[in-house]
Amino acid sequence: MAIKPLLFSALETALNHYLALGENRDAVLTPLAGKTIAITVQPFNATVYLCCSADAIQLLDHVTEPADTSLSGSLWAFGLMGLSKNPMRTVFSGQVK
Repeated sequence: MAIKPLLFSALETALNHYLALGENRDAVLTPLAGKTIAITVQPFNATVYLCCSADAIQLLDHVTEPADTSLSGSLWAFGLMGLSKNPMRTVFSGQVK
């Protein structure tokens, strides 16, 4: 039994439930519809692809087309970015590229 598909499924479900809690889900997802975001976690070099639609985000471990944008950083840096009132500070400090 592979753990990765189960983990992706759980993360995808949690992410979409979290997005459904907010009143601005459409405002967040509509501009991202049809876009693919590659997130690479260092030092593991593990990449997760977020494929966005107007109403949900799908998590994949590979895609056939190149990603529209890529983010790379440590789990710590992504965590700080998620908790920060100013997440772009993490990007401009070089912790997330």
